[in-house]
Amino acid sequence: MNNEDIIDLTKLLEIVKEKKIVVIGVIVFCLIVSIIVSYMMPKVYKSTALIRVKLTNELSLNSIQPETYITLMKSSRIADNIISKLDNSDIEKYNLLKEKISTIEFTNIKKTDLITISTFGNSPEEAQFVTQTVVSNLGDAIQELNEMQKGELAIQIIDNATLPDINTPDKPNKKLIIAIGLVIGIMIGFGYSLYIYSCRYGL
Repeated sequence: MNNEDIIDLTKLLEIVKEKKIVVIGVIVFCLIVSIIVSYMMPKVYKSTALIRVKLTNELSLNSIQPETYITLMKSSRIADNIISKLDNSDIEKYNLLKEKISTIEFTNIKKTDLITISTFGNSPEEAQFVTQTVVSNLGDAIQELNEMQKGELAIQIIDNATLPDINTPDKPNKKLIIAIGLVIGIMIGFGYSLYIYSCRYGL
């Protein structure tokens, strides 16, 4: 390897020091842009509820995996059944539920019969409304489609849908966006210094 192929860190640091105004300016600029972007992005709120899946009569939850119920809950037939139970006289809420129901997240807490149901919305009330509507009607919607012969599926609500704090949206993650902006600024500043180094001393 030729000496010309080795970067002299001392010289590189001297260039960084020499061009510190430009380097710092780039970092500050990227930080400002990331801060502006983080505040301009629409806020998204997350509402979560907790349910327990229970079987009566002869079947037990040990014989059927919770993932089976999650797949059933995500089905379009269940979604349509829940929507049909909503009073369509309130067009705004009716359309909101139709729009959001396919995006609802169902998550099984490992080694338990507990399932969390989460919805994202543009406001705390919107997220809570969709989650609570699904939770309240899920049991009946499933029972109407239930074809089990040895047991019936029951949904027990453990925690109703939470109302997110308006000051703490789930998205955007402002700290992460600002951190990314800082990293990008440092990379650009270092890249600029490396470019000056290559022009002076070659690489």
